[in-house]
Amino acid sequence: MLKKPYIQASCGACHRGVRLKGAPLVERGRQLYMQMGCVGCHRVHGVGGTVGPELTWAGERRKDPKWHLAHFNDPKKTSPGTTMPPYKHLKKADLDALTIYMLSLKRAPAGLIAAPNVVAAVAGKKSTEGGAAGKK
Repeated sequence: MLKKPYIQASCGACHRGVRLKGAPLVERGRQLYMQMGCVGCHRVHGVGGTVGPELTWAGERRKDPKWHLAHFNDPKKTSPGTTMPPYKHLKKADLDALTIYMLSLKRAPAGLIAAPNVVAAVAGKKSTEGGAAGKK
């Protein structure tokens, strides 16, 4: 389990592509990814460039926040041969947010996807199959 503030990354897998009021750092990281042009070189869920590595499941490949922070500060040190520029000019809060976004890029737990009551709860509907979302 990730520690604060990185625990917010856990929200991104299940709540992919939506604004997360309870996880503002995931949202900030997603904004930075777009604003800083990362999408020009990297692809996430089929959107973006192909110059850099595919990042759709980056949070599964690199789970250590320290690695991401080091990579943003000095990409050539963590990934020899990369053409990615360093982002040392970013504030620590922005580096943390970008790291949290990268850590959020992972698959949702299979048990949550398959459970109709969880899907209904996320959608704000009552499930017809019982469980927490199906209680009347």
